[in-house]
Amino acid sequence: MSRINNILKDMRKAGKVQDMKAKGDAGEKAVLAMILDRMDVTGGVVYHSFQYPYQKNREGLTYLGNVKYENGKFVDYTETKNNRELTDEIDVLYISKYRIFPIEVKSYHAKLEVYDHWMKKQGTMVDKSPIAQAEKHARHLYHVLYDVLPDGNPDYIKPIVCFVDRCKLVDDRSDEQISYIPCCILNNLKATLINADRPLDYALDINMITNKLKEVKTDGREFR
Repeated sequence: MSRINNILKDMRKAGKVQDMKAKGDAGEKAVLAMILDRMDVTGGVVYHSFQYPYQKNREGLTYLGNVKYENGKFVDYTETKNNRELTDEIDVLYISKYRIFPIEVKSYHAKLEVYDHWMKKQGTMVDKSPIAQAEKHARHLYHVLYDVLPDGNPDYIKPIVCFVDRCKLVDDRSDEQISYIPCCILNNLKATLINADRPLDYALDINMITNKLKEVKTDGREFR
């Protein structure tokens, strides 16, 4: 726990000097440290900053990617530019015996209000919703892993959003959305994981899953 507290101190120092990249990196490290602690107890595999190409359908069209809120409208940012391949990056990816957790991490020091369709930060609509990003991670990851999931069941993939730093989180989503993509702060991340890491009909074949991930992985660090 002292290791996590030291990371959080560094994160807050970065925030004071408006170094948002350093603050975000420290927030991810805090979540990663907590996930690694759980992996030491329950087993599994963890990736930090797992990167892989956006997935495409049989016609070669890229599945929906990022959605942004701009000038009062939701805009789809999926189309490639100059034939550049789009890449997805999952902050922390945890594979347990029962579930696969793509975890989106945001270091916000603010009041956060979450709705079914979007979210507000300090009363203002954000341009990119971390919940929409988490859903995107789960969707593209499913197209990578569907043939190594029991019965191809997407429920084995459980996206989570974790807000780090001193923030007040008001979750006004429907029960269905709260269950689909749990949102939490760092203090209750462990409890959120324990609640979500429940067995379905079968245990996961972690070796098959990691082998599949190796086929698409372009960057990221692996922990076992």
